[in-house]
Amino acid sequence: MATAAAKITLPRTPLFEALSKQPREKTAIVHSVSGKRFSYGSLLADVAVTRSRILANAGSDDLKEQRVAVLVENGYEYVGATSRGRV
Repeated sequence: MATAAAKITLPRTPLFEALSKQPREKTAIVHSVSGKRFSYGSLLADVAVTRSRILANAGSDDLKEQRVAVLVENGYEYVGATSRGRV
């Protein structure tokens, strides 16, 4: 599965398969404080970019299920960075 805009491949897991079947423009997340909305398309693209950055920093295209720590504030960035799926 790849995001249309970024052309970055995501793992074929049930979570990403389900997300990719949603209309890209449909709202996936609403930030409760600001009311800002994020679409499924932007969520998938941001997860793919995060995955790509982690792999690039690791110098590998496969982390062989090693653990990765991500420190972010609670909010959209947390969801985008920690959506479950193998990096």
